[in-house]
Amino acid sequence: MSPMVSMESPKMRSTQWAAILFGCMLLVCCANGSPAKPKAAAAGTHRLAPCPNTPNCVSSTAPNEEHYVPPLRYTGNKDAAYRTLAALIVSYPRARIVAKDANYLRAEFRSALFRFVDDVEFVFSPDQPMIDVRSASRVGYSDLGANRRRIEDIRKRWDETLTRQADRKNGRPTPGKEE
Repeated sequence: MSPMVSMESPKMRSTQWAAILFGCMLLVCCANGSPAKPKAAAAGTHRLAPCPNTPNCVSSTAPNEEHYVPPLRYTGNKDAAYRTLAALIVSYPRARIVAKDANYLRAEFRSALFRFVDDVEFVFSPDQPMIDVRSASRVGYSDLGANRRRIEDIRKRWDETLTRQADRKNGRPTPGKEE
């Protein structure tokens, strides 16, 4: 005979709390309604949309510290930087480029667990070696810092890639690689 699990047992209480917590998280994440892609005009105007008044967006054009992240910088040829950025973006799991033109890239990043879509946009400045960035969740209120972490990870990989490229161009060995 197997022992019955009482509704008052610690195991049952923790299962109930886990279910309640999961339900609350799902409600919070989906509170803003149906997913909406960024406005298509962004690609034509080469301007990033402002972040909404929610903490699930970061942008290099944001006027406030809550949403602001610095733009990406590069030296040299814009076309080479564009190709490098496109290759970097598609190297991420669950990421794909969905829109592009000469000065603009938009990618979709899907979360591993719930498959939520975040839109990440890059606009190359026409007169500076700079790339404005924006990363925003399509649904929910808070992303628990996911968009900021993503942009900072892209920045880290971007800087590492540009350093490796410059080292190769200047004939310097890449750190960690034996000759």
